[in-house]
Amino acid sequence: MRKFTKISISVLLILSFIMLMPGCSSSTGEEGNGEPEAKTYNFKVAHFFGASHEMHTVAVEGWMKAIETATDGQVTFTAYPGETLLKATETYDGLESGVTDLGLAPFGYSRGRFPVCELFDLAGIDYANGEVASKVAMDVVNKYQPKELDNMKMFMIISTGPGHLYTKKPVKTLEDLQALKIRVTGLSTKTMETMGVTPVALSMSETYEALQRGLADGCLADGNVLEGWNMADVVDYITYCPFLYTSGFYFGMNMDVWNSLPADLQATIQEASDKFFEETGAGVLKEINDRGIQYGLDQGMEAIELSAEEEARWKEFLVPLHEDYVDMVDAEGYPGEEILEYAKSQTAKYNAEY
Repeated sequence: MRKFTKISISVLLILSFIMLMPGCSSSTGEEGNGEPEAKTYNFKVAHFFGASHEMHTVAVEGWMKAIETATDGQVTFTAYPGETLLKATETYDGLESGVTDLGLAPFGYSRGRFPVCELFDLAGIDYANGEVASKVAMDVVNKYQPKELDNMKMFMIISTGPGHLYTKKPVKTLEDLQALKIRVTGLSTKTMETMGVTPVALSMSETYEALQRGLADGCLADGNVLEGWNMADVVDYITYCPFLYTSGFYFGMNMDVWNSLPADLQATIQEASDKFFEETGAGVLKEINDRGIQYGLDQGMEAIELSAEEEARWKEFLVPLHEDYVDMVDAEGYPGEEILEYAKSQTAKYNAEY
């Protein structure tokens, strides 16, 4: 009997100790129904736009809030704007390797990694605005599923739409342009080289200083740079050439991270993301770019319209670029001509809508 009591007391002591240990009790729902609480997730988001830029406050923060709301706080995010986690040109490598869970950057900052998606930087497609270009880009990716994106779950492609030349000296002719060093990125480097212009390949965060110090004479970009990146302080002329420039930005998640999520949570995130892209994301840069051009003019920049003859001269250089794109995509095993024509037809459709 005494032996039994000692054993019983020992068992009770052990059980009491176990009950007091942290993390050993089962997690229950708020209503105490015995069901485990849903697992929560917090993901890192890296990009190069400043914390006050609308690509952060409207696009990134807006998307994060939409997902957090849709998942009832089960999925949350920690944002690292302004290159605080990764440099702009390192974003895709960091996304692929898991340094960040989600990343936003131009396709052009990883030139050669996205052959099919070079379409979104290809000059000579007549997008009416950034919203049109964004929707065309997503249509192409959804239809053709390029394998170059296999390591990323794509949520949005946000495009600048048509951009222009911003220079220190007036550019009215091809010869004026050829005398300058122009800051570019991605496929625009090839565009300038084809036209006989000296390209200066720089990320946007490096461009202001390059213009200030005379390392570049101008910039080929969207209108956002004049206000959002303060370029109107260091250039004096806008030459309208909407056929010469556009740039697409990917916003996606590391595929291993995405695949680790439960299917029902994936479905919720996808639905909320699609809704946000349709209602807000696709048109973010359209609004910013339109305002940027007006800001530059208000700051005293002089606007230059190319003559019809001069525009035709410039456009001649774009035909071989389209041929090169088709050949490159064919070599990757995709129907290059079909993809290009599909993009043009979708552009015409959305131009009529937007």
